[in-house]
Amino acid sequence: GVEAELPTLPACHVSGDVGEEETRRNARVCSHKEVTAAAAPPAMEAETITTSGGVAEAPDVAPEEQERAGSFPAVVRLSVGGAEFTTVLATLTQADPACMLAAMFAGRFALPTVPSGAVTGALCYFIDRDPTHFRHVLNWLRAPGALYCRDDELRELLADARYFGVSGLADEVARRLAAIEEAEVGRRAVVTPKEIIHMLNHKTGRALQLASVALCEGAVLNGLDMTEANLQYASLRGASLRNVSLHHANLQFADLTGANLECANLVYADLANANLTNANLRHCNLTNANLCGATLESAEMQGALFINANLANANMSNADLNGTDLNGARLQGACLHGVKSVQSARGLKR
Repeated sequence: GVEAELPTLPACHVSGDVGEEETRRNARVCSHKEVTAAAAPPAMEAETITTSGGVAEAPDVAPEEQERAGSFPAVVRLSVGGAEFTTVLATLTQADPACMLAAMFAGRFALPTVPSGAVTGALCYFIDRDPTHFRHVLNWLRAPGALYCRDDELRELLADARYFGVSGLADEVARRLAAIEEAEVGRRAVVTPKEIIHMLNHKTGRALQLASVALCEGAVLNGLDMTEANLQYASLRGASLRNVSLHHANLQFADLTGANLECANLVYADLANANLTNANLRHCNLTNANLCGATLESAEMQGALFINANLANANMSNADLNGTDLNGARLQGACLHGVKSVQSARGLKR
């Protein structure tokens, strides 16, 4: 091509000892640098939005972008199982810093978002949980100590409080449940093992009806056939029920604290919201049993069968799972904090 006329280049000093050809090469290099610098685009300024008052504001940032930046908006929209709640960030992070919600909004986890059904264009942080009692959890965080719910909501609320790790709420709900239980025991009809055996020997095809009764603590009923018995709300605290058949029995809300159910048959039994704290469930058959919302805290579950059992929202904290079979069991929302022998449990996803 045609060689351009070389400009005067005072910045490119060439020694007098260098030949003419070397001088021309150095001149070309300096010229190329000047052209390249002139052609470079100007640096982009950060985007701002200026209001009519002339005050620059940051543009709206999507929740996931704020999350990546390690910050969240001051007002947070939540979608809990599809139901929307609005609160301030401080409520979620400061009222109980040790709870799960505080950890979620500490910026350490990726939070899924869904479009808001209430505010066009807005996004909500999604929590996959039944929303029925979430307002009570949120109200407690807003004003610790404030709990306004019906007694029949307490057991399900206890499962939610434990799931979200709101310890103060869980303790208060447990205290109220204990007080209700104590009052109910005082009103229950007390039956003896001898009376139960008599009823079993003289029943005429109808299942045993023992709803809301109270056995004297430590009663021995080993080996009895109590198939399909109605023991809803019954108090069986500390009872010995080894090898008992409670197949298809109704034990909803029953108190089995410290009961010995070793090798018992509880196939298809309904133990929803039952209290099995410190119970002995070794080698117990709970296949297809319903234990939704049940309390199994510190229970001995070695070798027990929970095949296809419903353990959703159950509290299994500190339970011993050595050799426990949980194949097909539903564990959504279950509390497994401090469980023992997890490695030897079958069917438990780790």
